[in-house]
Parts: sequence; C-alpha cells; structure tokens
Amino acid sequence: MIAGGERRVLIPTAYREDYLIALRALSRERNPQPLLRMLDRAQRFSAAVDFTDLQSALSRLRECHAFEMGEEARLRMPG
Repeated sequence: MIAGGERRVLIPTAYREDYLIALRALSRERNPQPLLRMLDRAQRFSAAVDFTDLQSALSRLRECHAFEMGEEARLRMPG
C-alpha cells in the first residue's frame, strides 16, 4: 500500500466487530463487498489521523473512540 502511495490501514478496537463480520461474510458467503467497504472506511479513518506525533495521534484516536471495546463501541471519523 505504501509503495502505491496509499496509507496503511489501521483497524481500531472500536471497529473490531465490523471487521470480524466482514471477514465472516467473505469466508462463509464468499461475499467480498462488506470487507471491501470496511477496509475502505478503515483506510479513510487511518489517513485522517496524523501519526507524525505519537501523543497527538493517541489523543485524536481517543477522541474518535478508537479504543472502545465491545458491540456498543462506535468509531467516530476524525473531523
């Protein structure tokens, strides 16, 4: 991805359930669309966070609820 000029994909903890559901759709139903949509959203999220300063990045990730856990966790896209 980096060689192609794309950002890395970060899967925040809050997005774990979406990731697992998308993987299940691919493996059980041979349906790649949920995974592609999920990875697209995760990549847009990752690209919106500036990782040049670790403390700023961690603060931003906390603001977006990236570290929330469980089915109730809802990731907010950085504004």
